[in-house]
Amino acid sequence: MLRAIATGPRVDLISRESFRNFALSFEWRLPRGGSTAVVYRVSEETGPATHTGPALQLLDDEHHQTVQTP
Repeated sequence: MLRAIATGPRVDLISRESFRNFALSFEWRLPRGGSTAVVYRVSEETGPATHTGPALQLLDDEHHQTVQTP
């Protein structure tokens, strides 16, 4: 089990072991307007792990502030 505390500092949750095949399930809660992601099958050898694997974005669409582009 991997767990973060909502009131704590931002943290990446990483398993100590590598897994070839796995089933991923999780329960999640976001604060109002929150945004986070679950990134999996990553590699830390070629740069930041967040840039190397697919991501599942979790977003409070109704209350999240979007950035307006000109």
